[in-house]
Amino acid sequence: MVWLSKRELATYVVLREVLGEKNIVNIGEALEVLQIMMPRKIARKVMKRLHKKGFLSIENVQVRINPLDDAIKRLLNNYIAERIRRNLRAQGIEALIEVRGDHIRVALSGEECAKVKSFFDRLIIVECLE
Repeated sequence: MVWLSKRELATYVVLREVLGEKNIVNIGEALEVLQIMMPRKIARKVMKRLHKKGFLSIENVQVRINPLDDAIKRLLNNYIAERIRRNLRAQGIEALIEVRGDHIRVALSGEECAKVKSFFDRLIIVECLE
């Protein structure tokens, strides 16, 4: 998993503070705000990386700053799914694990299903297979 660099985090914070969270702005405005911190070419590359990681939504020339907690949750879902898979495998439990949007789906069979379901009902979707 690739974390945020200091430059990416600083870019996100500056854009959010100056332009506001959830506001849709022109990409030119965002680049103008970042002009004091970095060259335009670097700013475009950093914004592209933030878009790939879910911190910004970019459509054509419109930029939307996504909420921080949603972006971090999306970034960490794959990591959480991998940790669950490794932990269950270490316990000898076979499971099918996949990330679907904002949720992690875990398909288990047997008595382990009820135990896992009781712990993670809010975070992941647990399906019991027969």
